[in-house]
Amino acid sequence: MSGSDSQSLNPEGPEESSSGQESEIQVRPTWRRRHTCQEQEARSPDNGWEGKSIGRYQVQRLLSPTRGGYVEVYQAIDTKASLGRRAVALKRLCVGPHVSAPDKQNFLNEINSLAKISANYVVPVYDAEEMEDSLFYTMKFVDGKTLVWHLKQLRPPIKRRVEIFIQICIGVSAMHDVNMVHRDISYRNVMVDNRGDTWLVDFGMAKLLDRLLPGQAAEDSQKGTAIFMAPEQYVGRGDVTVKADIYSLGIMLFWLVTDVFPYEDARYSGGRKRTKDQINLRQMEYIHSHPPQAPSKVARGIPRSLDSLVVSCLAREPTARPSCEEIIRSAKEICRELARAEQRTWRNRGLLLGFTAAAVILPLLTIALAVMLNLQVGRKNAIEAIAANTDRMSQRTIRFLQRETNRLASLTTSLTAELAQSADQLKTAQAAEAAVAKSLATEQAINSSLAERLTVWESTWLTRSNEFAPFELWLPWVPAPGGDQPAPSSAPGQVP
Repeated sequence: MSGSDSQSLNPEGPEESSSGQESEIQVRPTWRRRHTCQEQEARSPDNGWEGKSIGRYQVQRLLSPTRGGYVEVYQAIDTKASLGRRAVALKRLCVGPHVSAPDKQNFLNEINSLAKISANYVVPVYDAEEMEDSLFYTMKFVDGKTLVWHLKQLRPPIKRRVEIFIQICIGVSAMHDVNMVHRDISYRNVMVDNRGDTWLVDFGMAKLLDRLLPGQAAEDSQKGTAIFMAPEQYVGRGDVTVKADIYSLGIMLFWLVTDVFPYEDARYSGGRKRTKDQINLRQMEYIHSHPPQAPSKVARGIPRSLDSLVVSCLAREPTARPSCEEIIRSAKEICRELARAEQRTWRNRGLLLGFTAAAVILPLLTIALAVMLNLQVGRKNAIEAIAANTDRMSQRTIRFLQRETNRLASLTTSLTAELAQSADQLKTAQAAEAAVAKSLATEQAINSSLAERLTVWESTWLTRSNEFAPFELWLPWVPAPGGDQPAPSSAPGQVP
């Protein structure tokens, strides 16, 4: 839960104190200086809980300081939960010398108030303890954003805003069922989780109707967010009942559907010197003397039934205001009415779109038809011209093809003759080559025969040279070995 609690504000600004004394409505200022937890931790650095283990809880991070800074809300992990580790919101009261006994008692009253409520859209309390001079309790961790962020960033439609209001009313009705009044219903104390459910938080100003809680005084009825207070609560009357919450719900509904407050002089936006919660006595007198304006005068798309519901909730007399159950029934009927209006809007948009399309398309079709009829006259001439051009192009193409055919035929004839001549020359060359090959074969055969004969002759000659006279006797022209004189020739008639 991103902590968001009420603050005790000065109903009067410092510049309006004189007007407060002259007015018939006497309001006692309730604001005073409060030292924050950070200032206390500056004196005692060990008091900070961020990142520490406090009993069964592991504190993770500080979500936001609230209520003037003496209350802090942390995100923590419950390590001993029945269903395992779960995320919780740990709300701590920084007990110290600057925290009064009523502040401590209000914190205890908040725990007791939450413990009595078990309903949807109200954060349940898990545990409460006192440790390290600090009071704290744990509750459901709302993983989401504040209501202001949800409306500003997402800009939901009016139907969704009324659904958020219904969930707030269900939580407030659960308090009224246990005879308890919240007394501080405002956008500060509402959160929206990631699933779209709305949760009512911060019950520090709650009280039982039959008696005051311990530590509460009658003047405590003045505390809360001033601009959401009912007139009887703002002036400090002791008869504050559940009807005061009804008035706050009326302010909440008006603000939800319009993003402004119902009284012209009671509107404040961020960035000015005053805060958006401050309101003075002059403005309260204006509220008492003027009826609230209807939301439909401020924003569009708001049904009259919602105007009636807001006006009835903002009635000056508490007895004229409806109960929570009546508000829930009326708000649900308003949701159904808005749903039907949305369906009619989409249906009307469809019809309007259809008529618009017809109004645009029919003239276009008429123009197109006229153009087609006008073009039909020249279409025949265009076709005839195209046909004549086609005939001329066909004749040119035929003549071109005939010329090319004749040229190709002559080329084919000349190429055929050249191929025949080349074939004859090839045959002649092949025949000459065969004759040369045959001559070479014959020559090779002759050479082989001569080589064989030479071989036989040489073998015969060598055989005979061994059988007859020595070599030098029958070859007189060969010199004798060892001398220059030729060998004596053989006798005449001697056969070598």
